[in-house]
Amino acid sequence: MADSTLREASAAAEAPALPERQKCALCLLLCEKVSKRGAQLVCSSCVNVSSMLQHKLGGKVATTLEDKVTFYQKIKSKGSGRLEWKTVRALVKEHMILRRIKQSEVSVGGKYLPMNVHLAAGWTESQVRAKEDFMEDAQLGTVWRVPVMEKTVRQIDEEIDEELTTKEQEVTQSRQGKKRKLQEGEQQEPDLDLPSAAAGSKASESNKAEKKEAQEEAKAERLVLKSNKTTAALAAKVVGPLSTLVSSLNSAKGFATKFWDDLAPDLRTSFAEALATALAWKTAATSALQFQENYENAARKDPAAPVQSLPALPFTAETFSDYEKASKATVKELRSTVRAKKDEAVAAAEAAGKAKAKPKPRVNGKAKAAA
Repeated sequence: MADSTLREASAAAEAPALPERQKCALCLLLCEKVSKRGAQLVCSSCVNVSSMLQHKLGGKVATTLEDKVTFYQKIKSKGSGRLEWKTVRALVKEHMILRRIKQSEVSVGGKYLPMNVHLAAGWTESQVRAKEDFMEDAQLGTVWRVPVMEKTVRQIDEEIDEELTTKEQEVTQSRQGKKRKLQEGEQQEPDLDLPSAAAGSKASESNKAEKKEAQEEAKAERLVLKSNKTTAALAAKVVGPLSTLVSSLNSAKGFATKFWDDLAPDLRTSFAEALATALAWKTAATSALQFQENYENAARKDPAAPVQSLPALPFTAETFSDYEKASKATVKELRSTVRAKKDEAVAAAEAAGKAKAKPKPRVNGKAKAAA
């Protein structure tokens, strides 16, 4: 028994000791690979990211201790291996977006209006009801309010992406310029409370390729966001007039029902095309607005979601303006033609009535005797 105990004690003494886990000054987590940087202990993962931020962006991305810890703990959740700049940049962007959202003020005001007013403005009934913001008015009945955010997540995303791209370009230009010797007693701004990496180190070819790829992706996203914004603005602008046109065309069609077959073929064709176009374009505009709203809701839940292009509208501002004028002219011509035919029909009916009511000539007694 004694020999067995001695062997176990000897084996335990010879076994390699487990590395001591110490707290990292950046992520505040217990880590195995910790080295001393200045007066602080920092894990290898945080050191790599900190140096990369200094090299790519020239400094800090956090404003408070809590903000810094949150960022580096997010970095650690991606694993212990060395991360590529593309991944780190995405995490920086996500971190800044969330921080900006907390700081942004959102307006949810608006007037309580009847449902038909919201429908004329381009909202669908399901969209209005989904807001669940309504009240009862003594004269108007149920009135609804549609809250609208002043700044969307995608707008914040675009702003931050531009800021990061600008900062990357500035740091790159600074590295490529002449090195400025530090004056006596001057110190470089530490990166997240750490000594900065060597400012004069040259970027490797892989880093250059990654930067170029990131810039191209950011540029492509900005173009898509700009295009989406333009498309949604046009859709919102025309959906109201299109609703009015559809109502006007349907009303004119009902007005001309009795005389439809008597109208000129080219007028009937023009009218039918105008109505079909109004319905198709209204559907396209409404779908675009719904798509944009759904996409912004999804982006609000996941700021890192990929950018999606809004479906193209079948018209431009110019073609819509031309179509609107032509459609109004068609409605005017149709109503004028039908009105003239109605007047002709009334005149013919009156003439027929007078002819029917005209008395027969009377024959006197002498005329009868002569006959």
